[in-house]
Amino acid sequence: KIQPDAWLPIKDGRPSCASIPPCKHGIYLAHRSAEDGMYFSAPEMFEIGVGEQKELHLQLFPGRTFEGRLDPAVPRPITLGAVKLNLQVGERSSPNATMLREYSAEVNADGSFVLTDLPPGDGQIIGICDGWVSAGVKGGREYLWRPDASAEDIEMQLAAYGNVPQSVPDDTTREPFVLRMKPAATLQATIVDKDGKPIEGATLSLWPNVQWRTGYSNLFMQRTCEGKSDEHGRLTITNLPSGSVYGGVQHERYAIAENEQGRRQLEVDLEAGKTREMRVELVDTQQK
Repeated sequence: KIQPDAWLPIKDGRPSCASIPPCKHGIYLAHRSAEDGMYFSAPEMFEIGVGEQKELHLQLFPGRTFEGRLDPAVPRPITLGAVKLNLQVGERSSPNATMLREYSAEVNADGSFVLTDLPPGDGQIIGICDGWVSAGVKGGREYLWRPDASAEDIEMQLAAYGNVPQSVPDDTTREPFVLRMKPAATLQATIVDKDGKPIEGATLSLWPNVQWRTGYSNLFMQRTCEGKSDEHGRLTITNLPSGSVYGGVQHERYAIAENEQGRRQLEVDLEAGKTREMRVELVDTQQK
């Protein structure tokens, strides 16, 4: 996590940094050519000790293009479609592959998408469009950091991460990648007070996460998933990935009751292609 301004050119022009802590690191280069566009090196893993000086020679390659399309099961034309690709640093089997490099693209009406100026490397991809989200892949050996993982390790992985994004190989000679999709989930909630009276103007937000193989997690597609209750206390949130999702409610007067951990949050289980109906009771924070 050395910042770019920590690298200074030495006499022959090569970048050098004297503030790298002694441990394992990953590094890659990026260069923009006015004539030919982006160039990248492949990620290089290295280890440096106390007082050690190290020279690295990294070859630059032209940025690559990644083409794909959404699952043919999704009706065309596609609306509100987007994909997000995370290319990792380090080998798939290495626990040191812990860097988030995200690249996004919109999906065309025919379901196709193109990501350009990509560095070399493999990674994972997710996507969304109106009514559909990318299908998570159940954990397995290819998604574990250790290729010799035991059955117990796989079960632990499944319990910890559940569905994971689909893998993208570092291979530009293949046919366009097909992103498998499944119908999105929907939440219909009714917000009430302790007496069952509807509460208007309460905003319910959900935070569906995506767990990347590199150990990072962030908001799925970095999209806000929320709805505001009407005069009947009802709201609807669509285009949600399935699974267990956390959420919260904001209102100037009412709030979710605190749980055993002192948190005011919801946990909602969503199923692909189905509508989950729930009743959310809030407490009056202004009542003594």
